Amino acid sequence: MSDIHYGSKGTNYDKFETHCEIARTTPNFFVATNGDHVDNFSPTVLPSGMLENPITPDMQVKAFVKMMQRLDNGGNIGWMNIGNHDDWIGAAGYSHETSLANIQAPIIDRIGKIHIPTLGGAKYTGIVAHQYWGASKLNITNAPKRLIEHEGAGQVDFGITGHTHQSSYEQFNKGGKQLTAIVAGAYKENDKWARGKGIGASPSEPGVTMVFGQDKKRIQVFPHPEDAQQFVLAHAMVKDGSLRADELKKFLGVVRRRK
Repeated sequence: MSDIHYGSKGTNYDKFETHCEIARTTPNFFVATNGDHVDNFSPTVLPSGMLENPITPDMQVKAFVKMMQRLDNGGNIGWMNIGNHDDWIGAAGYSHETSLANIQAPIIDRIGKIHIPTLGGAKYTGIVAHQYWGASKLNITNAPKRLIEHEGAGQVDFGITGHTHQSSYEQFNKGGKQLTAIVAGAYKENDKWARGKGIGASPSEPGVTMVFGQDKKRIQVFPHPEDAQQFVLAHAMVKDGSLRADELKKFLGVVRRRK
């Protein structure tokens, strides 16, 4: 999840909450955020943007952290990263250290490496940044590719950026290594900034989801969490080539509830 912009009237809260609920209720699913958690316009920070915010910055921070705390209490957050809008909470009398003090998941300050071990023995390393040089409207995954190349030094399996409110992913082979580059989209669908930058009337879909193989090192990417959820649950139903009736019932129950 990137560029949630909680507190903006242009944010799709239904979609954001649906994606959080998928992570909260599906085994081995985790939310990973990549900055701009809140919108945070204030009189001292881009006051023209305040018309997009029906609630104050301090209320935005409290409401967002409350949602994240629920996920964190269930162990459903992989990591959280800080973005430029999050930096503005100082104007509301908050800091990252205080607002996220009770979150147990790793907190990244704009750019950092992620290490993911699996029960099956496969290990993954990624590099994430809210924004990175090389952002392109045409070659959308250029920035995470440069992030992989320069900050990951060729020793990572995936790179993720946000900030541009675009959404795309690409998997490619370089030097015999399979790499995944992701630009994570935005939940702020009605966005004057995106239109002003020529990105489009509304940003691309958020919620790009990676599924990590456990016995064999392989990353599969799904543009929507719902698709990844169905894939993982269907995979869990199969054991030694046969369907397990109890798991099938659980799977069908999840699908019905979601519909």
